[in-house]
Amino acid sequence: MKIIFALIIISCSLIVQAQSELAVSFTGNYNIANKTISDNFKNGFGGSTEFYYSFDNSPLSVSLSFSLTNFAATNEYLEAYKNAQQNILPFEYSIHYFSVPVLAAVNYRFLREKKFQPFLGIGAGLYSLVHKIKQTGNYTSDTQKNFSYKFGVYPHLGAIYNISDGIGILFKAGYNQTFGEGNNSYTDLRLGIIYKI
Repeated sequence: MKIIFALIIISCSLIVQAQSELAVSFTGNYNIANKTISDNFKNGFGGSTEFYYSFDNSPLSVSLSFSLTNFAATNEYLEAYKNAQQNILPFEYSIHYFSVPVLAAVNYRFLREKKFQPFLGIGAGLYSLVHKIKQTGNYTSDTQKNFSYKFGVYPHLGAIYNISDGIGILFKAGYNQTFGEGNNSYTDLRLGIIYKI
């Protein structure tokens, strides 16, 4: 009985592998700071990697993404912070806000047999947020980092344009929203490549 059960499990896993495909994407991101971030930070840049698992005969896929976004402080925020320190010695400051989301998503792709394939989806997961202040003097430097971790969601839409078998150009736009005290949001625009592995 155990042998039959093991054979059924192995057969099912082989069928799933035969009917599925894996893909990975790499994108550069332009991030538009929304109200809670834009008060002190400029629009930012970053990058993302996403791994996709989809079935051959289904428009649905699941994915896991890793992203890094960097927002630099506005000149006004930097100057206000510098003036508040009231240092006797001259120091330079740089202030950055990082968002590092790790998200699982469900995606629905239209027109899978065509070159141009629009899609939409929603992701959810953990956002690691870092507020980093670096103080630099002639002979010293000091860095302060404040970490916070929040649950967030990422509704998105986009399109894939296949340039050859298994390789395509990927465009995606999405809205990142975290929840809880001091929640933050930003919109990202992503452009890169996706290919089957």
